[in-house]
Amino acid sequence: MLVASAAVVMSGSASCSSGSGAKAPRDGGMDASGGSHVSDGGAAGAAGSDSGADMDSDAGSDGAADADAAAGSDGVDGAADAISDLAGDGARPSSYEVKTPTFSVALGSETTQCVVLDLGNEQPVHVGHIKATISAPIYELRIAAVGGGVQTTPTDCVPFGDVTDSTARPLMFARNNIEDLSFPAGIVYTFAAHQLLRFEIHAWNPTGDALPANASAIFSVSSDATFQHEAGLLLLEASEVHVNPGETGTLGPEFFRISDVLSAASIFRLEGYTHELGTEMTMSLAASATDASPITIYAPNPWNPANPLVVDEGVPFALGANGGIALTCAWNNTAGQNPVTRGPSVADERCAAFVSYYPAVSAHVCVHSGAGTTCM
Repeated sequence: MLVASAAVVMSGSASCSSGSGAKAPRDGGMDASGGSHVSDGGAAGAAGSDSGADMDSDAGSDGAADADAAAGSDGVDGAADAISDLAGDGARPSSYEVKTPTFSVALGSETTQCVVLDLGNEQPVHVGHIKATISAPIYELRIAAVGGGVQTTPTDCVPFGDVTDSTARPLMFARNNIEDLSFPAGIVYTFAAHQLLRFEIHAWNPTGDALPANASAIFSVSSDATFQHEAGLLLLEASEVHVNPGETGTLGPEFFRISDVLSAASIFRLEGYTHELGTEMTMSLAASATDASPITIYAPNPWNPANPLVVDEGVPFALGANGGIALTCAWNNTAGQNPVTRGPSVADERCAAFVSYYPAVSAHVCVHSGAGTTCM
């Protein structure tokens, strides 16, 4: 049961840190001028729980759809328009903090709730670092730039709406309690004035009393003069997950020829993703599905699905003309009573990777199946 009322409060001159928490990313390029701006969603809530719809379902129910948004639906054209309007650093804040409303997650419940909040920036800005913090019952957080209108009341929404909604631009995935997304120098997200941000919050409370769920994110501003390329976020997912009860299972390596989509992009951050039954998640750089000498680029040992390793590349690496990434995942369902397949619920499983790269393109997700790889 989710209860409360909503409000958005704009305030602030208190300085906000963009510290790295458990990680040590590169300098996000915070502009030294100005203080910080806080956009607070207030306390809010709405009744209901996650419909359990598949990732491929229509995501229009989250109230944040407008294909002609100033944010730029493909993360490229809109960014270019915003760049042309940038008026220099001036005395604008050095960071913007957005806090979601708090809602209650009942014992034994699982829910996906969305809010759409105004970043509070009076003019277009370049952002070179995002630090997200999530509370205990939140299983995962997704942040996307969207159009439409503000929605301060947490409302049921379809999981992974930012990759199934062509009007949204995925910005960040967070599974760790504190998660940093730092870009190399000159690499940024460009936001239009009063950028709207959709926070998709997947929460789960398996034990204990009802728990409060909320999230926040600090967006640190980079100097306009250092801009070189727009950053992008691409989700790679292997769809043919199936593990019988009482068994273990492995999928992969599943090859994604993402150079067809990203061209000669440079990759600077990797994060793997499975649900709780995951025991392995690796990525390799390969020239083809039959490459005899793939290069391992991500191999946590042991793999911890609750706190996935984030790899920030000190020197971004290029894909090359025929480059791709191969994913391999493994699961342990020996204690289970039911088969496990791909799906959005914590009782389902996934085999995926989040790839941060530049320069940005319009594709947000590539899904691999027996029929090959489809990017959209």
